[in-house]
Amino acid sequence: SSLRQSVDVNLLLRDASEITHFVWRDRAELQGIVIDVVKDFAEVPPILANPSELRRAFVALLLNAIEAVPEGGLITLRTERKGNQVIVSFSDNGAGMRGDVRMGAPQSFFTTKEPPHLGLGLTLVANIIADHFGTLTIDSQPHNGTLVTVSLPVAQDSPAEKGDSTMLVHRPANVLVIDNDSSVRTLLARLLKIQGHTV
Repeated sequence: SSLRQSVDVNLLLRDASEITHFVWRDRAELQGIVIDVVKDFAEVPPILANPSELRRAFVALLLNAIEAVPEGGLITLRTERKGNQVIVSFSDNGAGMRGDVRMGAPQSFFTTKEPPHLGLGLTLVANIIADHFGTLTIDSQPHNGTLVTVSLPVAQDSPAEKGDSTMLVHRPANVLVIDNDSSVRTLLARLLKIQGHTV
């Protein structure tokens, strides 16, 4: 996680949206529901981040939002700058969480849904955000949707480590992905390919 570089969070959110596209568009249409993912991006300064780790966190948060709207709905991805922080928010108009569930969410792989996708629970997300000196807040009311806000510090003027401009791993591997759920296979394959592996 020490491979830090100057990163535009808007690009990582676009990646996350593309990676999960087959879930929120293709599978949703198969089930006869409509999920809209709206991107409300501001021009924000770069942050210093490990792009593959942060992208992983964004994918997990987007999947959580998708799971929160099983009957279809609206998910909004928003970015803005507040002082020396870049604010990234994921909001959905789904069922929301009870207060006791909300309090337990980041501390554990607590889920009110089916077994969590890929095991990428909020614990992992919280750890990745903390590793980037950021904060994660969840604001959710029953029947009123959920707003997850990630706050990350703006990169200081110090240049990012040179030679780290590529997002590929240094030692690409050949990876065999096996899972009885085709959507999990597809998602894992996309995540691994983005990191430079052959699946």
